[in-house]
Amino acid sequence: MKKSVIALVAGVAALAFTAPVQAQEKFKACWVYVGSIGDFDFWVYQDVYVDPDDPTQATKKLLPEYSVTMAARGDGDSGRGGLEGARAYGAIQDEAASYQSTRFFTKSWLEEDPAVRWLLLQSAPLVVPYRPNASFSAVVR
Repeated sequence: MKKSVIALVAGVAALAFTAPVQAQEKFKACWVYVGSIGDFDFWVYQDVYVDPDDPTQATKKLLPEYSVTMAARGDGDSGRGGLEGARAYGAIQDEAASYQSTRFFTKSWLEEDPAVRWLLLQSAPLVVPYRPNASFSAVVR
């Protein structure tokens, strides 16, 4: 039985599950099968983004040159193995939230002339891996 190895050369796999349909199609088009070694298949994902802080609006790679990130897959049936984790929440950096950690914090306020009601939702999610040794990142040349 072959095992798939996903090597992210410049990308983030989570985009496939959260992106709109058009972005998912682009995501699928970025995967390239590069071959196999023994029982392992290797897939590469390369993509770019436009940096909003860059005045030239040039495209940049999601990961630097020669970066590789890999994660183990679970065995599926037993629900064990692979990179697993839990979602934790950091402190909300707002005095009105008492700087406490919470899933999300909402507040609203009214400004006059012209009258506008502002709504704000803040969250500070952090994925904490159960098995951090099921992943790695390296620079290869």
